[in-house]
Amino acid sequence: MLLLTIVLGILFVILWWSDFQKVYRSYPNFPSFRKSYKFRETLYFLLIISLPIAFIEYSGLGNSLKISDGVLLSASLILSFSISLMWFLYLDRIDLFEREPRMIIIITFILGALFTFLVYPLSNFIDSSFDFRLNGELWNDWWYCVFGIGMVEEIVKIIPFFIVLRFSKHINEPFDYILYGSVSALGFAFTENVLYLQSSQLSAVYGRAMFSSVAHMFDTSIITYGLIYLKHEKIDLKGFEFPILLLIASLAHGFYDFWLINDAASSYYFFTILFFLFSIYLWVTMSNNMLNISPFYKTLNNFNPNRLKYRIVNMLLTIFYATYVFYFLFYGSGAAYRLLFNSWQLNVFILLFLAFNLSSLEFIKGNIGMVKFKNAFLFLLPRIHVYKDYSNCSVSLDIPSTMHMRTGKDKYRSMFPLSGKLIRRISYRGNTECYLLKVRESISSQFLHSDYFILKLISKEEESLSSKPNPMVFYGLKKLTAVESGVIPDKRIVFIHEVVGIEIERERI
Repeated sequence: MLLLTIVLGILFVILWWSDFQKVYRSYPNFPSFRKSYKFRETLYFLLIISLPIAFIEYSGLGNSLKISDGVLLSASLILSFSISLMWFLYLDRIDLFEREPRMIIIITFILGALFTFLVYPLSNFIDSSFDFRLNGELWNDWWYCVFGIGMVEEIVKIIPFFIVLRFSKHINEPFDYILYGSVSALGFAFTENVLYLQSSQLSAVYGRAMFSSVAHMFDTSIITYGLIYLKHEKIDLKGFEFPILLLIASLAHGFYDFWLINDAASSYYFFTILFFLFSIYLWVTMSNNMLNISPFYKTLNNFNPNRLKYRIVNMLLTIFYATYVFYFLFYGSGAAYRLLFNSWQLNVFILLFLAFNLSSLEFIKGNIGMVKFKNAFLFLLPRIHVYKDYSNCSVSLDIPSTMHMRTGKDKYRSMFPLSGKLIRRISYRGNTECYLLKVRESISSQFLHSDYFILKLISKEEESLSSKPNPMVFYGLKKLTAVESGVIPDKRIVFIHEVVGIEIERERI
């Protein structure tokens, strides 16, 4: 874990510095750079780190706040709400095509928080009616984690979603299923987090902010994603959709809990961590898929995944350093520093893992991606890089003499050189580095569209198009309607030639 944490930390610093330099060079002078998002987020990061430490070192207020049930409850409420708010702000930031009314979000959150208390009567009913409870036996505790905990909590979390779905017209795009299901889960997590933070005297903040709250969103999203995915793919399970999805969510929930709850299994708690890392990959894929099939989809020119990554880091650090200050006021500087550096290797790794993965969204209209791994443990590594989106770039294309008569159909040689604009990204045979190209001058062809073509990038270096000519594959379209969904069928596309291209202009937004 130490090695992974160090490597990931170094990568984060390198990427941050590279991004900082790019933004700095884009401004004519330092006074104008101070207005940039990069300057603000860097300043905020430094303040988050330095101000709490300065307060603890020089204020002399350690042990000044007398601990009582009321004070501890107030601190737990503040931190729990901050955790839920932080994750909602993330969801709201990636809801790019149609933002939701705040009042409906608030109602969903409140319902999620209130319905949490249904867990107690449901659990008591199971215990009293079936004599089914945790007893330390592996098989018993496994099934209790699945049904006595997982299924009960998933039923409770999904009820507010169904209420909003039934009585509101605002769940009108696929991602809304992820969003409102997750907000309901955040309401549930808020109530649960208050109880756990209070009972642990705030020391459970890392687990509640980075693990449990995210896991609750993932488990509920299994149900909501499944419902809209089956509808989109026109898969009819004869009314068994919800029971099957509830069972899958309950199994996921139970698997996460089992390795933490059962005494014998707790020695292998790392299975929960591995499953959590995998669930992050899966949740990002589900969210990305639902955004890509939004009926309100539009080409994005202002979404910055790096900015989202740094925002996640800053928001989580704010919560952790606020807890650090609370601990100082309650127990003094020694206890505050012990809390701050408790399990730091795992906590830093998970924080950066979340920041990298949750910001690695690729927007391609109509594309539904699948989770693919080159080996069984690739999900342990975060998605370090999202390929640059060249939408709205103008490019120049040509066929060098070395390619002539070697690849493609020579009858199309007279089309080149040519130039055009990359309209948007599309998917062809699972390759998402393809673009719809509109040429500047129409090309006469009996069987192909005269204005629109497909360009597939071969090199995936971030600055490949702007720095030098790079190899690409040029395809023709039989009908423009073939790209309306964003995913091109083979029968609508014709291979023309390998080419080389370079970016000549980028539209400024």
